[in-house]
Amino acid sequence: MIKKTIFIISLLLSICKIAQAQEPYVYGTITDLLGNPIPGVHVTTNLVNVFGTVTDNNGYYKIFVPAKNYITIRYSFMGFKEEKTIIWLDNGQLREVNLMLEGSDRVLKEHITYSKPTSRAAPSVVTLDKRSIEVIPSAGNSIASIIKTLPSVTSNNELSSQYSVRGGNFDENLIYVNDFEIYRPFLIRSGQQEGLGFINPDLIQSISFSAGGFEAKYGDKMSSVLDVRYKRPIKRKASISLSMLGWTAHLEGSNMKKDTSFTYIVGVRNKTNRYILNALPTTGQYRPSATDFQTFLTFRLAPKLQLEYIGNYARNVFQYIPQELVTSFGTFNEALELRVAFDGQERDEYSTFMSGLALRKSLLTNDRMQLKLLSSVFRSSETEAYDIIAGYLVGEVEKNLGNEEFGDITRVLGVGTYQDWARNRLGVTIANVSHRGYWDMSYLRHFLTWGAKYQHEQITDEINEWYRLDSAGYNIPSQPEELVFADILKGELGIESNRYSGFVQDEWLLGKNKRTNLTTGVRFSYWDINKEFLVIPRMQLAFNPRLKADKDTTKVPRDWTIKLAAGMYHQPPFYREMRNQQGVLNTDLKAQKSAHFVLGSDYDFGIGSRQFKLTTELYYKHLWDLVPYDLENVLIRYFGQNSAKGYAAGLDMRLFGDFVPGTDSWISLSVMQTQEDLDDDHYFKLFNAAGEEIVPGITDDLVPADSLRVDVDYVARPTDQRVTFGMFFQDYLPNNENFKMHLSLLFGTGFPFSPSNRPQVRNLFRIPPYRRVDIGFSALLFDSSKKELPEKSVWKNFNSVWASLEVFNLLGVSNTISYSFVQAQSRYYAVPNYLTARRVNARLIMKF
Repeated sequence: MIKKTIFIISLLLSICKIAQAQEPYVYGTITDLLGNPIPGVHVTTNLVNVFGTVTDNNGYYKIFVPAKNYITIRYSFMGFKEEKTIIWLDNGQLREVNLMLEGSDRVLKEHITYSKPTSRAAPSVVTLDKRSIEVIPSAGNSIASIIKTLPSVTSNNELSSQYSVRGGNFDENLIYVNDFEIYRPFLIRSGQQEGLGFINPDLIQSISFSAGGFEAKYGDKMSSVLDVRYKRPIKRKASISLSMLGWTAHLEGSNMKKDTSFTYIVGVRNKTNRYILNALPTTGQYRPSATDFQTFLTFRLAPKLQLEYIGNYARNVFQYIPQELVTSFGTFNEALELRVAFDGQERDEYSTFMSGLALRKSLLTNDRMQLKLLSSVFRSSETEAYDIIAGYLVGEVEKNLGNEEFGDITRVLGVGTYQDWARNRLGVTIANVSHRGYWDMSYLRHFLTWGAKYQHEQITDEINEWYRLDSAGYNIPSQPEELVFADILKGELGIESNRYSGFVQDEWLLGKNKRTNLTTGVRFSYWDINKEFLVIPRMQLAFNPRLKADKDTTKVPRDWTIKLAAGMYHQPPFYREMRNQQGVLNTDLKAQKSAHFVLGSDYDFGIGSRQFKLTTELYYKHLWDLVPYDLENVLIRYFGQNSAKGYAAGLDMRLFGDFVPGTDSWISLSVMQTQEDLDDDHYFKLFNAAGEEIVPGITDDLVPADSLRVDVDYVARPTDQRVTFGMFFQDYLPNNENFKMHLSLLFGTGFPFSPSNRPQVRNLFRIPPYRRVDIGFSALLFDSSKKELPEKSVWKNFNSVWASLEVFNLLGVSNTISYSFVQAQSRYYAVPNYLTARRVNARLIMKF
C-alpha cells in the first residue's frame, strides 16, 4: 500500500513538472543603476490566478504566466521606482526581462520599460524616450526638438532651443539635471546666436516634463519643469555622431567592486550652424561655433554613502558679416520690396562653466531614508560687440506680368540709413548649497520629501549701445542744433544678493484599495534685495477608478487616471526682469505671482495588439504682479515694473502609442488664450475742427486740453499663440525595420506683435502661422546583436552603425519670426524677418 501511494505521488509530481515545463515563463535579473543585484523585489502580474514571486540574493526571478494573453508584470521594492512591462507569450515560449531599478524620491511613480507615458500623481508629467532625440529630424538635434512637439508647448523658431509653455515666456521654465538647477546665457538676442543647450542627449538616462501644476519640490518658476537624469553606467560604451552641422562623442563605463564603485560618463560636442544660416534671407559670412564638454561621475564611498559630480564648460562664438538683404512684402495690390546693403560686422562670445557636487547618505532599514547634500557654482561671461551700418530703400514693385519691368522697383517710397552699435559685457556668478531628504513611510502610506537651499548671486553689467536712424537725409528724431540718437543705453550696473528657499512635501496613498494618491506641499522663499517672503502651497490628486476587466485577456488592458492640481506658482525676480528697457535697475521689484488649476485625464487603451494613451488637460492660470515685456526674436525686454495682471486658459490633448507596431509616435493639440491688463495703459484721441479723428504721436506732457483719454483694457500677451498642433510619426519598410522614416510636424497660429510705445495697438497684429515639416530617413547599417562576426572583422568593435538623411523645412515655407519697422520719412513699414529655407542634412552614428 505504501509503495502504491509513493508511486502515485511521484507520478502526480512528474505530471505537474511536465505541465509546468510546457507553461511559458518570464525570467531575469533585477539590479540597481550601479549593477548591484536587488534581493526581495516583488514580481507580480495583473492576473489573480498567477502567483507572484520575489528575487533571490542574486536578484534573479522566474514567474510562470499563461500563454496567449497580454500580461502586465510589475517590479516593486521600497526605495525604488516601480517598473512595469507588458508581454505576450505563446505556448512554451520563454522571455528574459532584465531591469535596472532607479532610486526614487517618489516610490509610487511609475515608468513603463518601453517608454510609454504612465499615470502619475502630478498632472502634465510626460516621460520622454531619449531614443527619440537621436532620430527626430531637426536643425537643433536637442531635447528641445522633442519638447516642442508636446501639447502646451509653443515655439516658432527652429534656430532656438527656447520654448514657451501655456502662455509663459522662456524665463519661466525650470531645468534640472540630477537635482541641480540649470541656467542659460542672458544676452542672447536671436536664434542665430544660440549654441548648444546644456543637456547632452548622449548622457541622458531619463526625461520627465511637466507643463504646470507641478509639485512643491520643484523651484520657483511659473510655467514648466524639465527634469533630466544622467546615466550611471554599468559597462563600457561609446558613440560618435557626425553630421553637416557638427559632431558629438561620448564615453561611459564603470569600475564595480564589492563595497565601492566608480561610474563615469563624458560627452564632447561641437556645433556649427553655418550651413543652416546660409539659408536665411540676409546674405553674408556666418561663422558660428559652439563647443562644450560635460561629465557626470559617481563614487560609492561606502555601501550607503555615494558622491556625485557634474561638470560642464561651454564656449559659443558667433561672428557675422552681413552683406545684403532683399525682402518682398505687402499685399497683392501693394507689392513692396526692401533692399538693404550692409557694412560692418558682429562678434558675440558666451562662455559658461558649471560645477556641482552631491553627497547622498542612506539610512534606516532597506534605505528607507535618504539624505542628500548638494553644492554648485555657475559662471557666465558674455560679450556683445557689433557695429553695423545699413543703407535701405523701400519701393513699390511692378506686379503686371506683361510688363518688361515685372518684379523691379518702379517707384521709390523712401530711403534711409541706420547704424547699430554696441559693446556690452555681462558677468554672472551663482553659487548655492542645498539639502534634500526623502523618507519612505510606506508602512503608514506616506512618503515625505523636504529640502532647503541657500544661493548667492553676483552680477556685473556694462551697457554701451546706441542706434541712429537717418531717413532721406533727416536724422530721426530731428534737432536743429545737435545729433540725437533714436535709442541709447549706457551705464554700469551690478547686484549682489542672497536667496533662501525650501519646501516640505508629503505623498499619501488613500483608500482601501490604494487607488487615490494625494500629494501636498508648501514652499517658502526669501530674497534680501526686495525683502519679500513668500509662502507657496501646492496640491496634486490622482484617482485611479477600477475599470471593468475585459473578459478577453488577449486585449491590451485598459487603465484610467483622473488628475487634479491646484496651487501657487510665484517667481521671484532675477536680474533680467529688474532691468527695464531704458537700462534702469528696479531693486523694489516683487515676485510675479500665479495660481494654477489643472484638471486632467489619462486613458490607456488598446487597438488590436497596439497600445495607446490619450491625455487631456484643462487648465486656468490667474496671474498678478506681472512684469510686462516685449519679445524680439528670443530677446525679452522687460518693463521692470509689477504693472500688469492677466490670465492663461486652455485645453491640451495628446495621443501617444503604436500608430505603427513597434514604434512610438504621437500627435498633440493645444488651444490657449493668454491676455494681460497693464496698469495706467492709455492713449489720447484728438479731433480736428470737422470732428474727424487724428492720431499724432503725442506724449502725456504735450496733450491738448480738448483731447480724449482712452484707457486700454486686456490685450494679448506676446506669447498668445491660440492653436498649436504637433506630430512626431515613425514608420518602417514592410518586413524590414532597419529602414525607417521619422516625421516631425509643427503648426502654430501667429504670435501677436506691434510697434513699440504704441499702447493703442499693443499686440494687436498677428505674425503669419508657423508651419514646418522636417523628415528623416534612417538605415541601420550594422547591428552586432543580429550578426555573428569573425574575430578579425573590422565591425567587431561596433555595436551598431546607422546613417540618416534629413530634409529640414520640407515644404519650403518662409516662416516669419518677427517684424522690423522701417521708417521712410513720415511712414512706417512692417517688414517681415524670415527664417530658414529648405536644407538637407546627412548624419552617421556609430556606437561601440
